[in-house]
Amino acid sequence: MAPVVVSGYEKLVRLVAVAGVVVGLLAGCSAVYDAQYEDRENQLAQSRRTFLTGTTNVQFLSAGEHRVYWVDVPQTVEMPELHSVAEPGSAQVDYPWSEDLSTAAAAGLGLGDQLVVSCSNGQAFDAGASEPASPYGQLDTSVFAGNENVGTLCVVSGGAAYFVSPNAPPGIEEWQPVAGSATTTQALALGSINPNPNGFGFADAGHILYQEGNNVWLLPLSGALPESPLEGQQNEVTAGTIAFDDEGVAYVETAGDVVYLRYSDATFDPAPVTSVASLISASGYRINFEHADVQNLAPNGAYVMFQHHLVYEGNGGIFALGMDTGNVVDLLLDGLADSDGNQSPLYKNPVITDDGTLFVQDQSLANAANVQPVYAVDLNGRLR
Repeated sequence: MAPVVVSGYEKLVRLVAVAGVVVGLLAGCSAVYDAQYEDRENQLAQSRRTFLTGTTNVQFLSAGEHRVYWVDVPQTVEMPELHSVAEPGSAQVDYPWSEDLSTAAAAGLGLGDQLVVSCSNGQAFDAGASEPASPYGQLDTSVFAGNENVGTLCVVSGGAAYFVSPNAPPGIEEWQPVAGSATTTQALALGSINPNPNGFGFADAGHILYQEGNNVWLLPLSGALPESPLEGQQNEVTAGTIAFDDEGVAYVETAGDVVYLRYSDATFDPAPVTSVASLISASGYRINFEHADVQNLAPNGAYVMFQHHLVYEGNGGIFALGMDTGNVVDLLLDGLADSDGNQSPLYKNPVITDDGTLFVQDQSLANAANVQPVYAVDLNGRLR
């Protein structure tokens, strides 16, 4: 039999046909993966409830102990105002004294269950009452003369507020703002530690986490000071979010990586830190082949510590990494991008109250008209 001669044109036609089949198969697989993703997205969305509709232009969202706080622009007032809710379903508290409060000023408030404290002017307000608009207590801020960071930093715990004083001897001052009181007591002498912190907050009931330059200290409110900071030997702490609980701290190194350090390991030199990205990679979580990186920590993504879990903005939603278990749990998934690259929903800015309620804001471009709802998710029983 004579050999069959296939022209170059026929070869091309056959190759195009095969390529078309391959493209079709790939497109079909992609559609299957997308459908699987959307099923999971919708399933997780069932766990959320609308906390704020977003029609009032929520500009600031934070948590203080069991109370969630936010700043918005109500249409009836047309200027920013601070509000809070003590627990899901409880009555909203409005703070008339906070009208025209900027987002930057809101970030300078000490927020807790009992108190809202203006760090800049040493005023304390009852967190549970809209009225009176006058301060519950006024601190004599002259005791902080010379401290360039007073006015931006203070910490609230229960009925007390904590400031840093550079006066001799430098230390952390405790203020319990009983009505009419302007007195403070020194809760902790700082010794040779720089009394101008970059940031500080409570790690647990008896310790303050204190960032001084590139160092992070775990300071006990009673007893002896530590001999060296948590990362004093490496000086690798840089600007960015510092999140912590009673077991460890997550922060951004100068290389830009988010790392985690257990307090119990801080006595080693150098202190062993663990890359958060490596923990996520080793967790085994993957929704499917097409969307294999949604759980990775988003560049410059926000994160917070809760019950030994890092709750963070991933590439495709909000996730929780168990620092003890190594497990990754998807809490909410963002919507898939449309033909213009827009996603809806697009969950950002996770904050968590002590009762285990997660609050996130939908900042999708579909809500660019300042309609960005805030959702609440109960984390109890969800974390592994």
